[in-house]
Amino acid sequence: MNYLITNGVREVIRVVQDDRLIYKQFLNLALNIPGYKPEYCATRQDALNRLEFNIKRNGIRLQIPSISVELVFDDIQEHGRLIDISVTGCAISGCRSQPELAKEILLIFPFEQNDTPRLSLKAKVVRSSKRGIFAVQFIDMDNQHKNILWQSILAEIQRVEK
Repeated sequence: MNYLITNGVREVIRVVQDDRLIYKQFLNLALNIPGYKPEYCATRQDALNRLEFNIKRNGIRLQIPSISVELVFDDIQEHGRLIDISVTGCAISGCRSQPELAKEILLIFPFEQNDTPRLSLKAKVVRSSKRGIFAVQFIDMDNQHKNILWQSILAEIQRVEK
């Protein structure tokens, strides 16, 4: 993972035939291990198409199993489960009431920040699905705040791995 981060990798795509038993076993294992979140494709051509036509990300997505996040929007306080996170945004699931597309919200993560037990960030909902999953993009983030978030994510991954 350090190699990927050091070299500025933004996406990791693995080519794996999805009709094999090992594929399902590998996915189940990967979901429970903190680290980067790859995309999976069945063929090399699918991978090349995904790289060319998908949303270009500014940061590698990391997954941290079993992290809860607090959301505040429209005087509603809600809890969800973090699916993945990068320095530019994150994906969340498991909320009873989901914020609307383009809605600005406040996210409160359980990451420690300078001996403070939580990290609060403003975000805007950029994608939403009927399956209860939505994605946000962090707003008002300068390089200093991105660095604080990145260090918090890495510290949380190390804490979870212990």
